[in-house]
Amino acid sequence: EVLEVYDLGDTKLFDAAVLPAILILKRAEPNPTRAFFSSSYETDIEEAQPVDSVLDALDRSGVVQVPDGRRFEVAQGWLADDEDPGAVWRRTDPDTETWLAQVRSHTWKSFGQIGAVRVGIKSTADRVFIRQDWEEACPEGIPELLQPLTTHHLARRYRPLDREGARQVLYPHVEVNGKRAPAALEAYPHTRAYLESHREQLEGRGYVRASNRPWYVVWVAHQPRDWARTKLVWRDIAKEATFWIDPPGTLVNGDCYWMVLEAPHEEDLLWLACAVGNSGVAKRYYDACFGNRLYAGRRRWITQYVKHFPIPDPHTPIGQKIIALAKEAGSHNDDPERLQAQIDQAVHEAFGVKP
Repeated sequence: EVLEVYDLGDTKLFDAAVLPAILILKRAEPNPTRAFFSSSYETDIEEAQPVDSVLDALDRSGVVQVPDGRRFEVAQGWLADDEDPGAVWRRTDPDTETWLAQVRSHTWKSFGQIGAVRVGIKSTADRVFIRQDWEEACPEGIPELLQPLTTHHLARRYRPLDREGARQVLYPHVEVNGKRAPAALEAYPHTRAYLESHREQLEGRGYVRASNRPWYVVWVAHQPRDWARTKLVWRDIAKEATFWIDPPGTLVNGDCYWMVLEAPHEEDLLWLACAVGNSGVAKRYYDACFGNRLYAGRRRWITQYVKHFPIPDPHTPIGQKIIALAKEAGSHNDDPERLQAQIDQAVHEAFGVKP
């Protein structure tokens, strides 16, 4: 039986522990009590109560400041009793449950219901596959299978930064009879020559050999035809969510996640999802349902979490307003952040909650 849970987050109380947690347990008995759950994470909120140590504040709620000047937000509640035994352990309280119920009552679909959420490609040999200096590295001929690559270096809300000087990736995968397949190198002489020059390093990837794949493929690859479509992309690790619409023809690196629609003709849904992802609603939903924070408020915007993010009804007036605002923010004639406050207000309104 779980009696108490203390998520000590980024308090750095111990030199040899990263993001430590304390569990207090006992042998299970009939009719167990609801487990107490306290969490502590660093915050920028200025008003704080002075304490000698975060440990002295584990039984209180609010912002505290330790002698070295750091401030932590301490929150109290209980371990959520979710029906799904595989659900993430999370701290909850009456206000959180009321808020979640309101959001869910205004949810049309989730991100995962409008498209598959995936991590970007992972080559496990980035120095070979990903470069900015291809012309210099390949004076006898640029590899035929180069593709523009989107990485976190291009991250910006609603639309990516300018691609000039951006990295390109050698992507030795093609589509054959509707399925992804390793490219036949004999059909791409410059690609073959470049990869052969790095063959020793690429063959050293034991896990590629163990999976019976050709020595020159990337480790995590995706269907080539999906790269030709408009994508919603976001950073993996970020303090503030950064979702944007990426143009057709780009590949997405493994430092980001991405999705395309099940119904490609309904592109407005990507803009709606982009607006939700960048909103305060998504941030609070993340903290309420998953609570996986790293140092300095950074969060992991990974598949297991983002696929559950809620989407309001796109057919309502407020849904149409959000789509229009997101498209305007993503236009090339505007600063994307200029409209963020309006978008955030509209997203909160669509879910029936206050900012």
